Amino acid sequence: MKYHIDYSQLIRRLLANIKYYRGAKRITQQAVASHLGISQNAYSKIERGITELTVNKLCHIALFLEVHLYDVLKVEEVKLSASIK
Repeated sequence: MKYHIDYSQLIRRLLANIKYYRGAKRITQQAVASHLGISQNAYSKIERGITELTVNKLCHIALFLEVHLYDVLKVEEVKLSASIK
């Protein structure tokens, strides 16, 4: 049996976690963008899922937000669908 993970749902939840922690700490997109060395517009595109988030940027964002990477990656109830082949 093989499982299929809905990666688009997983990414949306991961990005929502980043936005949640950033907002909870009252950190602006501009501040995170400056830390990453990119424009606020470029960072906004990452948070909205328009630009792909790299593992490197994810790690830098978590460090800047002072959040454990595990907490950023933690997503609940990601849909799995099984297929029998």
